[in-house]
Amino acid sequence: MSEIDYTETCRRDPGKTPGATGLVRINYKEDFELVVELLADGKPYPLGDEDFRIDFTVMASRYSVGREGGACERCAVVGGNKVRCFMDGHGLPPGKLRAEVRVNAPDANYADGKRLSVAVAEGDVELVNGNTRLDGATVRASLPIFLVDAYQLAKEQGYKGTMDEYYATFTDISALLAKARDMAKAERERQEAERARREAETAREAEADKARAAWRDMERMRHLREGEHARELELVEKIRNAPKDPTRDVWLDATDGEIKSGPAEGNLTRNAIAYYYLGRRVIKGDFSGPTKEGGGNAFVRHLDVRNWDMTLCTDANRKFQDYTSLVSLDTSEWNLSALVNGEYMFAECNSLQALDASRWNLSSLNNATAMFANCNSLQTLDFRKSTFRNVTSFDNTLLNCHSLAELWLPLTFDKLASINIAVPSWGVTPEGLASLRWTFGDGADDRAAKGLRPCAVRLDANVYDRLTDEERTAAAKKGWTITK
Repeated sequence: MSEIDYTETCRRDPGKTPGATGLVRINYKEDFELVVELLADGKPYPLGDEDFRIDFTVMASRYSVGREGGACERCAVVGGNKVRCFMDGHGLPPGKLRAEVRVNAPDANYADGKRLSVAVAEGDVELVNGNTRLDGATVRASLPIFLVDAYQLAKEQGYKGTMDEYYATFTDISALLAKARDMAKAERERQEAERARREAETAREAEADKARAAWRDMERMRHLREGEHARELELVEKIRNAPKDPTRDVWLDATDGEIKSGPAEGNLTRNAIAYYYLGRRVIKGDFSGPTKEGGGNAFVRHLDVRNWDMTLCTDANRKFQDYTSLVSLDTSEWNLSALVNGEYMFAECNSLQALDASRWNLSSLNNATAMFANCNSLQTLDFRKSTFRNVTSFDNTLLNCHSLAELWLPLTFDKLASINIAVPSWGVTPEGLASLRWTFGDGADDRAAKGLRPCAVRLDANVYDRLTDEERTAAAKKGWTITK
């Protein structure tokens, strides 16, 4: 093999690519340039816009160059069918260099519109652990593609025109195809715009339907309210115009809407007109006292107050005091977050067996004095969703609630130093015992952690004994000293 002048090689025009025949030796640690010449059917294969990749391998090591999406990586196309490959930091070890060329040529006969052709480049390039014998080399790769001259093929089939006429025809066809593609693109854009318009129209109709449905609901509710108000006015007017008997009283029964009469005691008529309200009522501020005279009501057994909005009520002291016959009162939907004064609110309701307080928010409550005093038929109270952090008076709140077996009472009394919960039946049922243990367990604040002084909790002796020593000790560690 003839020697090649390395100095002469370096003086060549950098725009041109050196070539070599025979064996080329290159130090494996060096960066170098290698040219891959593409052939097809023994002729130069002109690379168009198609993607290609060239994998250089030595044993198991690989280094790749190529073009994808029109962007060349570590290579450049020159002369139409040659690829300059820049072996920059290739990391290949010593050994014979193998080059595999992969070209994706456009071909509508294949599913992805491309035909993959693979060729192994011919040429002896060896990476050595020694001196480089050549700065550049060219290897050839013959792709398995036959290049056919369309004009020559047409002449063989009997075409009589000139080459210019033949290719002019293709130029016209190309223009027609380009125009057809533009028209197809415009049609796709038109269809997409139409689809978007239909979707927007459908969405607009849906919103319009929602608006019409909401308007119908508003109209229906307006008619209902107007009708309800008219009925209420009619009933109240009937009460006012009812024959007056000094020994009888007339009132509106909130449970069934009927006008009824009874003994003229307790100013029942005035109380009924003021508070027996069948529709919605918004309570604001002071709502204390059951009647203007401050007396109770011994005749009402059921009172419908579900539609009272108590959100803005701050004072409800004595609201239901001395409703001695009251059996049921649905307050489950009440929002008492603004209530400050609940003094004697349900006191003396000694027929009341159940009161749903499970959703109450008593975070603003300050005065709870005798709030449920003498409710001796009451069996259950659940305050788990509430807190008593602002309560400053809890005196006699549960006085004489002898039947109260189940009491869920969160110990969150930040402002009190002592509490009296002498309820003898607390914990006599399984549910009641669970509520007792919850109150002094998970329901008890850690006063010690909050830096508050201990609070003494006085229990009935029987209730005290229902708690274990461990439960009382655990409560004491949190700052709740249980006594009896």
